[in-house]
Amino acid sequence: MPLRKLPIRRREVTGRMWSLRLVGLLFAIALIIGGVQRGGAAEDFGQREVGRHVYDRAGLLTDAEVRDLEARAVAVERAGAPTIIYLREQKANQDDTQEDAQELMDVWDIQSSPDARDGIVIFLNLKPNDLRHGEAAIWAGQRHTDGGNLPESELRRIYGDVMAPRLSDEETAAGIGAGLDALANSLAFGPPPPPEPDTVQRAASAIAGLPLVLLGLIVSGVLAVFAGRMWGRRPTQITAGIPTVQRPDDLPPAVASALVARRIEPTALAEATLLDFARRGLVAIEPQGAKAVAIRLLIAQPTLLPFEQAVWSPLAAAADAQGVIAPKELSRVAKQSKEFQAGLTAELQLRGWFDPRVGALQRPLYLAGTVGMVLGVLGFIVALIGRQVPGLLCSSLVFVVGFIVLMLGAYFPRTTVQGEATAAPWHAYKAGLNAAARDRKRPLDLEVTLPDVVAFELVPALNRRIKEASEQGYAPSWFVRSSAQENTMVAFYPYWIALHSSVSPTSTSSSGGASAGGAGAGGSF
Repeated sequence: MPLRKLPIRRREVTGRMWSLRLVGLLFAIALIIGGVQRGGAAEDFGQREVGRHVYDRAGLLTDAEVRDLEARAVAVERAGAPTIIYLREQKANQDDTQEDAQELMDVWDIQSSPDARDGIVIFLNLKPNDLRHGEAAIWAGQRHTDGGNLPESELRRIYGDVMAPRLSDEETAAGIGAGLDALANSLAFGPPPPPEPDTVQRAASAIAGLPLVLLGLIVSGVLAVFAGRMWGRRPTQITAGIPTVQRPDDLPPAVASALVARRIEPTALAEATLLDFARRGLVAIEPQGAKAVAIRLLIAQPTLLPFEQAVWSPLAAAADAQGVIAPKELSRVAKQSKEFQAGLTAELQLRGWFDPRVGALQRPLYLAGTVGMVLGVLGFIVALIGRQVPGLLCSSLVFVVGFIVLMLGAYFPRTTVQGEATAAPWHAYKAGLNAAARDRKRPLDLEVTLPDVVAFELVPALNRRIKEASEQGYAPSWFVRSSAQENTMVAFYPYWIALHSSVSPTSTSSSGGASAGGAGAGGSF
């Protein structure tokens, strides 16, 4: 059977050719730019001269100083490192100077042979009009820094202990010369041994060894066992039922939230209580202007629980003669009062849902956790002085265990057995609200659930659903428009955001060149 030629569209071929040409053009442009940049750098540094080591572009050094530095640089080169000393007048920081030293090594290819990576650059950027001060950097090739005699720590020592004092005293040539001598010595004989530890370091090293490791393991174990036993004294948590969006009963949102959290977290409870007032017909929320709301008290003196009264009283005090609280006064609701928390705690204890003896269980955990963290910090300091890694690890372990014990104390449940039983259906209710946030097709009565959404701190999860409901015309019955607004489209959502932001408490939380693989050190002088 004869082969058939496949039809090829001329337009497709032309398109492919233009694509290839475009890629080639971009590649060529990149090469040109790279070459220009590299050539520009070489032009900035000038030309390297064979046999020359000192390049004083700033004109700071005398002829005698240059000859002396040349002789010392030759000594470094004989020790195994081709060396360049470069001075210029240019304003720069330390990072710029380190990059300049590395770039000079690459551009001038300062190494004994290709891929030897054994060069050294001493680079000084001197301040304009103050040539005795500026930034200095030493850069050594990978052969010396990676397993060689000039690791980064040794470069830092040479600069900090040998060069920097003389450079700071405006003895520029003497500082560079001392650095060259130190480099030659370290290349030939290796870095000097570390200084002998003093009495304190020896004692810390002895303590931070096996004794501190054993002590750390013992303390961590004791803290863990103690915390486990104390945590085991909490009431048994009852498994929640099937998630639902129906309120289990008529508990106030603040009470339900405290039962679910097993402690009082008053972040949004006052706002939830205010919305519960609206749901119960005690107040109305009225739009004011473009995106502000006011609150109107509908009942002068309602019968309230003590913690609810702590929210009502500031509102009543801020209301005008018509019982209206202006938008600028709503921030009073966000201020959590001791009366509110004390009243809510008393209410939960009165119903037998919170154990008043929980504080006696929390205090030992607080104390043990604090002691563990303090011991961990002290052990870490001793191990750091003694330079004992095992001691550092064990001290960190003690600190972490102590922190965990402290957090167990802070989050120790305050509920009783009866409180856990009462909270079980509310856990299922909160789970249902979360499910409704993920599945917006699931029915949800915002009229009823909105105060609980705030109390359970689920506003971020359900915010989009609230917005979509508002766009479809929804507004709760307690969102009362004025007669002038009845015939206009006044969406609920912008005012909901205004209300939420007004009464919610604010929170604060958010290369392959000669220099490749090398290391450097330096600083200001």
